[in-house]
Amino acid sequence: QNAVERPFRFDENVYLWMFDSLFDGGNLADTLNSFIDCVTKMITQNTTSLSFPLGDMIVELHNLTLTNFGSVYEFGLLLPEIDHYHLKNRVGYGKDTVLSFGMRVTHPHGRIGKMNIEVNIQNLELSAGTGLKYDMNYLPNLEVTDLVAHSKCFALPVTNFEYYDFNMTIDSIELTIDASLDNGNGAQTKAFSYKTSDPTELANIATAIMSDGAVQLQHVLERSTIVGLKDQSNVCETPPNPHRIYNSKHPTETAAGVWTLLVVVVFVVINSWLFMKGFKSDEPDGAPTYNEQNFNLTEPLLHIHNESRNSSQDEMDEVMEVETHPHKFPLSSSTSLMYHPSINNTLKYGFPVVLALTIVLLLSSNLSIGASVDLQVTKSNGQSLTSLINIYQFSLKSTLGEMWRAGVYMLMLLIWFCSGVWPYVK
Repeated sequence: QNAVERPFRFDENVYLWMFDSLFDGGNLADTLNSFIDCVTKMITQNTTSLSFPLGDMIVELHNLTLTNFGSVYEFGLLLPEIDHYHLKNRVGYGKDTVLSFGMRVTHPHGRIGKMNIEVNIQNLELSAGTGLKYDMNYLPNLEVTDLVAHSKCFALPVTNFEYYDFNMTIDSIELTIDASLDNGNGAQTKAFSYKTSDPTELANIATAIMSDGAVQLQHVLERSTIVGLKDQSNVCETPPNPHRIYNSKHPTETAAGVWTLLVVVVFVVINSWLFMKGFKSDEPDGAPTYNEQNFNLTEPLLHIHNESRNSSQDEMDEVMEVETHPHKFPLSSSTSLMYHPSINNTLKYGFPVVLALTIVLLLSSNLSIGASVDLQVTKSNGQSLTSLINIYQFSLKSTLGEMWRAGVYMLMLLIWFCSGVWPYVK
């Protein structure tokens, strides 16, 4: 473990050199293009149409045409760069590649319209880099039983890794649309056409979106790789390389669940403390204490005439004690503000009515449609080409059902409690 680190050098390895000669040459791009052309030919010949629901609408795709889809012009895998320990992957695709198809959209109330779409792309480039140091001096420490039982134990000698330069760019996107729309009122069908005036402008938008997605992918890979490397200690008997470091600037794993639990616990504790603190005994401030109230009265409370003193002497000589009210539980009626004698009857009975109306509003919001997504096509001058078409509706019930089907149970329970239970309990 105290030996000097001797990382594996990618640029001097004979096996990597053989891999480069086999997979990074010009012939591989031609082979890939032939394979892509074969697949696209089978797809276009065997697929005549494809339909799928979109909210209340049915979308049908037909006349699918793929032109020059086998247009890979650069394909490089595991290319050494920067130093001995960095590998770059590059893929270049798209030389007058054209995708065209027709689309029909129908609604339960009738056909909405149809359109023909054609997309032409130029020079789609993907790049990704990996930095890795694999300590060759640590190989003798590996247990054979670990390597046979768990393949991830082969990564124990890794001392450093990083992902870098994840990026996706495109030079040109040309979009052409020919459509005819029915406004649903029995009027004449309206047609319009659109063609991209500047293909680079649309390409810049797509590049910005794809580049951000590539960066997010890089972050996800970093976190998952760190979690995988740390998980080795749970399944491998061989300890990881003591020289291991991580260059990732992002957290190894999300702590959303822990923070959520912490916030809930703090919320419950604070509210419980305020709840108990706000309810005290029924005596007002400044009332005598329990010890002060349990004293003996040896003198009469009132000065009475001599003629009546003898007749009431027995009563006045009795030991009198002041009755004290026990402390009430916060939910008992005697501590309710509603029944305090200083509260007017209008407020006493009007406020619960307001609370009941609030519950009715909450029920209305939870049982009805919360939001909807509607489609309406208009010209640039604001003239409507279609009537308002509903695509999707949101409600508490539909949201919980979709989250259940998607498997996001924690978020589903959180929404169910915060929106469906807590407002009424509160």
